[in-house]
Amino acid sequence: MKKMFTLAAALVAVLTLNAVTTKKYGFVIDANPWNYETTAKSTTVLSGEITVSATSQWGEYKLSDKAIDMSLYKGYKVVYAAYNPGTPKDGKQGMQLKMEGTPETLNAYKDLPEDATEVTGDFKGTEGSITTFTLQAKTADASINIKSVSLIKHDGTEEEIHYGGVAWGCKQTGGTVLISPAPMPCEITYTGQWGSLKLASTDGKTATFAKGSGEVQAFKILFSEPTTIDMCVEADNDSKGIAWFNIPVGSTEFGFTIDETTVPEDVVNIYIKASKADAVYPSTVKFASIESVITSPTGVDGLKALKKPERKTAYNVAGQQVGKSYKGLVIVDGKKYVRK
Repeated sequence: MKKMFTLAAALVAVLTLNAVTTKKYGFVIDANPWNYETTAKSTTVLSGEITVSATSQWGEYKLSDKAIDMSLYKGYKVVYAAYNPGTPKDGKQGMQLKMEGTPETLNAYKDLPEDATEVTGDFKGTEGSITTFTLQAKTADASINIKSVSLIKHDGTEEEIHYGGVAWGCKQTGGTVLISPAPMPCEITYTGQWGSLKLASTDGKTATFAKGSGEVQAFKILFSEPTTIDMCVEADNDSKGIAWFNIPVGSTEFGFTIDETTVPEDVVNIYIKASKADAVYPSTVKFASIESVITSPTGVDGLKALKKPERKTAYNVAGQQVGKSYKGLVIVDGKKYVRK
């Protein structure tokens, strides 16, 4: 029984040494695609904490990267800090939220209180959409640190949104750039050799690998139809390709692994490329899905978890060390016990 317990404990310890996660990927579509064509689109968005500084009076910064549907949302919440309302000009000072919509009855303004750290409010209607939701400076030297912008749904729950970027008359610093890749399934028509598409996961980041991390990234690509040209997966550092995995013609699925043995250094990006100059172009490839299963060490020390408890020494009343079979009065850690 004791051996079985020890074996079970060891198995649990081994199983907890690794964490396994799954990621799904799409493509980053270039503004000016080279040697490929597609109707799919990807976008780059900004989130997180930013600082907006006006450079002109009435300068605007877009707080949302999309129109706001009144049937889904009833209001907004903006959290901020380090608010500098600037120098008064023509009786104007500070910053305000500006909302313009369809119909025009949705148009509204809301001042940001200088003595607060957040502002909330309701939109002026329940139909149509807010097409412009901006932060507008009333003076040319106003500035503010925006921590987050959320929309409030009709059920009262909040949804943090992405920024739309500078409209005019201001500058922005900080924030985290996230990629919204072209989703799968996706059709790509390669028009020449080395036409290439970068992978980005649905959590907004490009595919990367850190040498020495101990990770194992097992990728699997599924195609809706057999491929018609030779392709390859290329893993790049910050300046060039460092590892290649060939995808043969006629593939309906393809797997490859990024780990300590397959790449010589850190991977910054992963691309899927058309690899042959003498292939028949244009050629359309229908990607069904791209996923990876990532196994990462957790840092749990299984050997420590299996460490046996320390056995304390027992003595008889004469001060002699005795074994576990000894019966009678024993002394352990200065305390007396009777063994029967």
